[in-house]
Amino acid sequence: MPVAVIQHSATAKDSPTFRKGSEEWKLRQEIELKKRDALIEKSLPGSFTGTGLERRALDAAAICGYLAQICCVATARQAFHSGFLVVFLSDAAGTLVVHTSARAVSAPDMHRAVMVYAGDALCQGD
Repeated sequence: MPVAVIQHSATAKDSPTFRKGSEEWKLRQEIELKKRDALIEKSLPGSFTGTGLERRALDAAAICGYLAQICCVATARQAFHSGFLVVFLSDAAGTLVVHTSARAVSAPDMHRAVMVYAGDALCQGD
């Protein structure tokens, strides 16, 4: 199965997160060392937007990564809308505490909610 690693890069030079070249932007060592077929840089949540990923000969996508509620869900939706078989790897997707003016959601609660949503709304398999 072909493996594409998608790396998010912020477009703003002073971005506090995902700033290209920063320590937080770099791939984790265990990901950097793994065999892959492509390393694709993106600047928007969905991995298919402006990256050329949609032009590859694929029919399935296994989704994993960080900020499951944003980038992973956006990518899963794009894959699903393109007719791909989508598998969301819940034990390989992460999130963090989310704070809004209304309330905060813990990372474990956010993760569970995203996995329920992704599994029910997006995936044909698990």
